[in-house]
Amino acid sequence: MDWDWLGTGVYFWVENYRMAELWGKKIERENVKNEKSMILKCQIGLGECLNLADRGNVWPFSKFCKQLSEIDEFANFKKNMPGGTGHPLEGESVYRHFDHRLIDEYDSALGVHFDTILGVFENGKPIVDGSDIYRYNSVQLAVRKKALDNIKILGTGR
Repeated sequence: MDWDWLGTGVYFWVENYRMAELWGKKIERENVKNEKSMILKCQIGLGECLNLADRGNVWPFSKFCKQLSEIDEFANFKKNMPGGTGHPLEGESVYRHFDHRLIDEYDSALGVHFDTILGVFENGKPIVDGSDIYRYNSVQLAVRKKALDNIKILGTGR
């Protein structure tokens, strides 16, 4: 979906069973087809990974994004899109269209076509007023379509 912040891909939480469980329950509550969610424990080959937790990757990405944001068409895209800073588990709508587009544009411009994208997601409300620690921090991994064969399912939960 175009609101997934790491761009196009299948999303995984890294070492965060609790977040997967909470998200699965949310999806089940909202599911009109009454389908059940399942938690998968996977081993994923990262392949060509854009690791946004690595400063060596963030610097060139941020330089690219700054150049991109100076293009009128892109500035208008940012200005006219929905946004949000909360978290769906707190009943808030959150859209990350801008981040999604930045990553997809970067992937296209480099011609690398990343297999996976890893990022630290700080989200939700602060644990207390004034804190920079948020309730729904997580490390997420987006696996692009061409890398789906690099996923080995080790087990299931729930």
